[in-house]
Amino acid sequence: MRKLIAIAAAVVLTGCATSYKPLSGNFGYTHTRLAPNIFEVTFRGNAAMKPEQASDYALLRSAELSLVYGYRYFVIVSGKSAVATSSYVMPGQANTTTTANAYGNTVRAQSQTNYTPGQTLVFEMPRTTNTVIASKEKPDVNGIVYDAEFIWQELATKHKVERAPAL
Repeated sequence: MRKLIAIAAAVVLTGCATSYKPLSGNFGYTHTRLAPNIFEVTFRGNAAMKPEQASDYALLRSAELSLVYGYRYFVIVSGKSAVATSSYVMPGQANTTTTANAYGNTVRAQSQTNYTPGQTLVFEMPRTTNTVIASKEKPDVNGIVYDAEFIWQELATKHKVERAPAL
């Protein structure tokens, strides 16, 4: 029974993996436009999401923003990924069973208590933040220059994502 409760709690707290969508509650993507062609893009996943998928979604959103604002290429000038950890403590449980027998004016009782200790469920939620500089022409820089259309096509196909409406 305790395992069933633990599984139900995990399902309720995590649900399915976060989809590619704007930030809602604590999960989804968000961005801040720092200059006409510079964006800080963050994707926050829930406990059912793998860190690699959160990274893919941040990259996907970077490509999407570049395209929406008329840029073909982008470079990630700063990126970080982390996993936020939270926990839920399920309390312990004690069940006592008592058997009583009466003999005249005497009652004889025997009790037995079974204790199940509490459990701590740990949830790890991935987050990726990229600072991106977008450009219309392919920049001559050291490092990776991403083709926004190529990245969009590859990752959207991989994760079965449709392009969001224009900003």
